[in-house]
Amino acid sequence: MQQHSIGTFPNGARLSFIRLAVACEAKFVSPCSLRKVQDVARSSLFYSALAATVFVGIAAAQPASASPPANWDGLVQVRAKNVDLLYLRPGSDFRSYKAIILDPTEIAFDKNWKKDMNRSRPGLSRISDADVRGAIDEAQGKLRAIFEKRFSETGFPIVSAPAENALRVFVGVANVQVDAPDVTSAGRSRVYSRQAGRATLVIEVRDSLSGELLGRAVDHGVAGDNLMSWRTSTSNWADFEQMFDEWARISAKGFQRLLASPPPVAAQ
Repeated sequence: MQQHSIGTFPNGARLSFIRLAVACEAKFVSPCSLRKVQDVARSSLFYSALAATVFVGIAAAQPASASPPANWDGLVQVRAKNVDLLYLRPGSDFRSYKAIILDPTEIAFDKNWKKDMNRSRPGLSRISDADVRGAIDEAQGKLRAIFEKRFSETGFPIVSAPAENALRVFVGVANVQVDAPDVTSAGRSRVYSRQAGRATLVIEVRDSLSGELLGRAVDHGVAGDNLMSWRTSTSNWADFEQMFDEWARISAKGFQRLLASPPPVAAQ
């Protein structure tokens, strides 16, 4: 199956996405403060995560003037209550869409996460490339299943073929960091943290027939914002799945409102 990534069509969309991310890095962020995602998932999700980190993740450390752009790849920023950033194509009327094509999901770890984690845990089992790859594969399956379930519960059929009434939806989670990974070791050890980790959600919506970009949303999330506790692989997965489910619930409800409303108005 061919994997669709953000910005791969129409022609030139991916290039403009890269240019936007680079321009934002130069304007808003010092080179040392901008993190990149895992090499093994270096699709255009990388550039979405790059831009998302610029726009949202380090906003608190930037001057008030360092705000996200009002326009992004022909989309305009609109008000959003439940996500950090929401962009829609001006004049787009979503009311004719009744079904969703859900593209293969993507997961990307923060590029430096494995190296930094291994360096910070002397005496504990090291995290391998195989551990990261296995986590990515498992998370992609969980993410897709959760979004399929929430979209279906809200009344959107998941279809496989492009049609006039079908939206193509891409869901990716980038900049994944696990605070206290539970890696199997010969000895007994326990790891503790307040959260399971954090990540950035990127959703992109296109017309399924023309490929025209209609919308993009970005949101940062924390998995398991609880008291300090013993972390296991079971508790880590439970917290990340809860974060995925909250994102899916918000997305499905947002689509429901969008598909019942007239064309959106840009944020003032």
